[in-house]
Amino acid sequence: MASSITVNGNTYSDGDDPATGMGNGGFRTRLLPMLSDTIADLGRNMVTTSTTSVAIGTGSKSFTMAAAIPFAVGAFVEIASAADGANFMWGQVTARSDTALTVDVAVIGGSGTFAAWHIQKSGARGPTGDVAGPGSSTNTALARWDGAEGDALQDSGWRLGNDGAMTAGGALDLQDEVLARPYFRDMAEAVQLLGTLGAGTTTIDLEAGNVAVLTGAAVSATIAVTHWPASGRLGVLTLEIANGGAFAALTWPAAVDWVAGEAPTLSAGTRDTVVLWSRDGGSTINGNYALNFS
Repeated sequence: MASSITVNGNTYSDGDDPATGMGNGGFRTRLLPMLSDTIADLGRNMVTTSTTSVAIGTGSKSFTMAAAIPFAVGAFVEIASAADGANFMWGQVTARSDTALTVDVAVIGGSGTFAAWHIQKSGARGPTGDVAGPGSSTNTALARWDGAEGDALQDSGWRLGNDGAMTAGGALDLQDEVLARPYFRDMAEAVQLLGTLGAGTTTIDLEAGNVAVLTGAAVSATIAVTHWPASGRLGVLTLEIANGGAFAALTWPAAVDWVAGEAPTLSAGTRDTVVLWSRDGGSTINGNYALNFS
């Protein structure tokens, strides 16, 4: 005896009649229509109606469905007025038993009480509405996120004019990334004021500035330089030394290769300029100097 199934109003069986069943080659003409009918039925089984009188609002809402649609607890559903879909509720199923459906409504549209609803399966919703701003800002201001939630903006202090020109509102840290094809104007370098050096080692950190000013004293002092750029990039340190001849002894980094093979003999009572540079991360440091500035 052949068994049969009815989907989307059409009956299919495993019998041998090619006109009605799948046997005896009937699947060649009836398999695809059966699959199409099955998909139609599945879609239909996620849509129903209700005549329960309910006022639009958030929170728990209960409906009696026209058909016992198997909405799973936790599934998202949209419940829209049959008269006007702009009046709707959206939320998650909290309970279902036969035709009884309870939904925790989180999002609504429109208002009013209705007794004719379309209920269908939905999905999770993303954020909706405008992103909150600071209330007022400055024309051409660049916005930035305020906090980690991604739902509020604030004025960054930076400005981007209609001509494409940008005005900084703070420091720009490029994190060792490339700044290509710049055209500099009115440029200045940061200067480290180290004061009078005492005995021992003074470390000059290039991340704090590429120019340093110091004064010599009658002590034995050592100069160390840190944070040279990575190999393949040029780093330069300019040192202005006042009264360097007063040092009892001044020791330079061992990696310095001085011009003409000689370290400078610093002047007493005047100023000397020493320039150190490296393009291999400080493994080799080239050194040059100009002495006896007044």
